[in-house]
Amino acid sequence: MKDTSKQISTTLILLTALAIFANGVFAQSNTGSISGIVQDPGGAIIRGATITVTNVGTNESRTTQSNDEGYYEVPSLATGVYKVVGTASGFQELTVSDARLAVGAKLRVDLKMPVGGVNASVTVADRNPTDTETSTVGDTITLERVANTPVNGRDFTGLLATVPGSVQTTNQFQTSINGIPSTFGGSSVLVDGIDAGRVDLNGTSNVLGRIESRVNRVSMDSIQEVQVVEQNYSAQYGQAIGAVINPITKSGTNDFHGSVFDYFRNEALDARDFFAGKQKFRLNQFGGNVSGRLIRDKLFFFTNYEGVRQTRRTTFTALTPTQSFRNAMEARIRPTVSTIPLPTSPFIPAGSSIPDPNVGIFSIQKDGDLREDTGSVKIDWLQSKRSQFSVRYNINDSKTTTPYGVGTDQTADGKLRVQLFKASHTFTFSNNTINEFAFGINRNVTDVGAGPSTLPRFDLSFVDQAFAVPGPAQFKQFRTGTVPHFLDTLSSVQGNHSFKAGVDIRLNRRSASSENQETLIFFALNDFRDNVPFIVSRGGNPLLDYANENFSLFLQDDWKAHPRLSLNLGLRYDVSTVSREKEGRLQNFDLTTLKFTPRGQKLHDVDKNNLGPRFGFAFDVFGNQKSVLRGGYGIFYDRDLPASFGSPQANTFPAESVDLFTALFICGIFPQYPVDPAAFACAVPNAYHIERM
Repeated sequence: MKDTSKQISTTLILLTALAIFANGVFAQSNTGSISGIVQDPGGAIIRGATITVTNVGTNESRTTQSNDEGYYEVPSLATGVYKVVGTASGFQELTVSDARLAVGAKLRVDLKMPVGGVNASVTVADRNPTDTETSTVGDTITLERVANTPVNGRDFTGLLATVPGSVQTTNQFQTSINGIPSTFGGSSVLVDGIDAGRVDLNGTSNVLGRIESRVNRVSMDSIQEVQVVEQNYSAQYGQAIGAVINPITKSGTNDFHGSVFDYFRNEALDARDFFAGKQKFRLNQFGGNVSGRLIRDKLFFFTNYEGVRQTRRTTFTALTPTQSFRNAMEARIRPTVSTIPLPTSPFIPAGSSIPDPNVGIFSIQKDGDLREDTGSVKIDWLQSKRSQFSVRYNINDSKTTTPYGVGTDQTADGKLRVQLFKASHTFTFSNNTINEFAFGINRNVTDVGAGPSTLPRFDLSFVDQAFAVPGPAQFKQFRTGTVPHFLDTLSSVQGNHSFKAGVDIRLNRRSASSENQETLIFFALNDFRDNVPFIVSRGGNPLLDYANENFSLFLQDDWKAHPRLSLNLGLRYDVSTVSREKEGRLQNFDLTTLKFTPRGQKLHDVDKNNLGPRFGFAFDVFGNQKSVLRGGYGIFYDRDLPASFGSPQANTFPAESVDLFTALFICGIFPQYPVDPAAFACAVPNAYHIERM
C-alpha cells in the first residue's frame, strides 16, 4: 500500500540511517551539564581558567576553560556526584566537592578563586543552589527521596505524589500532574530517556484488566533518581502535552556496593475491619542489588532483582438460585448454573418476612495470587576519554490469578512481561562538542484470561447486581507492544551559547486480539429461568497488527545573555505517520455515505504542521542564586500511537447486538441460549467516525 504516510516513513528512516552512520544525527539527551562563572575575590572575571570536572564514582574527567566573560560549561555529563577543580596562574587551586548533578539539569557551580601561590589549595562543598539556568518547571526525585519515601507496593509512580502540582491519591482515571491526566494520557514515560510507555496509550499505567503486578517497569531499588519535567520544558523534550517522567537507573562505580531487602505484610499485623473482620493478606517483596567495577576506572556493572509473592483473600457474597428455581429452569439453560453453588442461607427481601423461594444467600472466600519477578543488569564501559558505552536490560514478569465470582470455575489468570533495553554511545569531539547516540527497545506482552468457562456471559444487572451469574469474566485479551527507539544528541558550547540539536525516531508496533464473547441480557429473573433474554450481543476480533512511526527534530539554544539572565530558545517539529494494520483491516465510517470505507484506505491525512516553538527565561533576581523569576511559552503535541483512538477494530469487526422484538418480528428468530448466529442478521453494527484532518 503506497500512501503518503508510508513514503514519509521510508524517506525519514533512510535519511536517519545515513545520518547515524555518518555520526551526525542528534536527539534527546539523557545527561546534564555543569556551568558557572570564574571570578577573583573582588568579583572580576578570570579568563582562561582551567576547569576539570571529575565523576567521583568512576574517575571519568572532562576539562574546559573559561571564556572571555569568565563563563564555562561542561555538557553531556552522566548523572552523579562530581568534583569541580579550577586552576589559574596567580590563584590558588579551588575544589568544589559533592556537586550533585541530576539528569537534564544545568548545575551552576561558580568559582571564586583566592589569590595566592601556585601550590596552595582551597576545598569547599557545593551548596545545592537554586536552578538559575532554565525556565523548566519540574522536580527531580533524588536518591534520598526514593529510598526514604514509603511507597505501598514499591511502584515508583507512587513517588509522583511528592511532586508539586501532582494529584495521585485518587481514582486512577483522575490522577494528574498540573491538571493534565497522568495515568491514562498526556504524560510520557521513559526509562533512561528511552520509551517505556504501554504503546497503546500515553501515561504511567502499565497494566491491563485484571493484571495486578506491583513493580512498574523497573524496581525502585535500581532507580538513581526520577526526573519529572512539567512545564516550559525545552525543545529536546516532547511527545507529551503534560509531564515527561524519566526514571534514571543506577550504574556501578569503582567501589563495590550491595544490599538486600524484604518487605513483609500479614493480616496478623492489620487492624480488624468493622464489617468484614480480618481478610487474609500475605505480601512479601524481597530482593537486592550488587554493583561495582570489573576493571578500575574502565568497566562497571550494576545488577538488581526484586520478587513479589502475594496472596489476597476476597469475600464474595451473592444471591444464588435455589434448587426449586433450578428445577423450573428451561432445559437448555439449566446446565449453565451447575457451577454456581446452592445458597447456604435464605434471602428475605426488604419489606417482607418470607424467604424468597427463587434465590438465597451464598458467601465464600477465595484467594487471589500474584507472582512477580523483576531483574536488571547494566554495564558501563569507559573505553577512552573520548568514547563511552553503556548497555542496560530490564525484565519484569508476572502472573496474576484473580477470582471474580462465586462459581467454582470463576478464576482468571493474567500474565504480563515487560522488557526494556538500551545501548548508548557517547563520543567527545572536543571539550565543547559531544555526541550522544542511543538505541532502545520497549517490549511488553499482556495476556488477560477470562477463566476456563466456555459459556457466554449472562447479565442480570437489571434484575439485581447481587445475583450470581455463570460464565467467564468480561474480555479475554492478548496484546503486545514493541517500540524500537533511535535517538541522538549533539551538544556544543560556543561562547555563552549552549547548542543542542537532535532527532528522535520511534517505530511503534502493537498487536491486539479479543476473543469473541456473546452476552445475554435478561430484564427479569423469570426470563432467565425461561431462557428468554431481551438483548443478545457479541463482540471480539482476531489478532490485528497495528503500526505507525513518530519522528521528531529539535534545535535548542540556551543563551547566558547576562550573568543573572538565561534565555532558553528552541524549536521542535513532530510528525507521525497514519496508523495502519498489517493486512489493511482498519476502516473509517463515512458520514456522507453512511458506509464503511474500503479496508486499507488511509484513515486520515498526515498532520504535518506540528511546529512547537519554545521560549523561556530564568532571571536571578538578587544575583545570589536564591530567588529566581522564570517564565516561558511553548506549543506541545501529544504522541500519536498506533490505532490508539478508542476501539480501532470497531468498524472492521463491529460489536453487534439485537433485541428480542427485532429478532422475533424482523428475522423471525426467537433468541435463546444457545444463541442462533442467524439472530445477528438483524443486528445493527456499531460505527465510529474519525476526522480526516
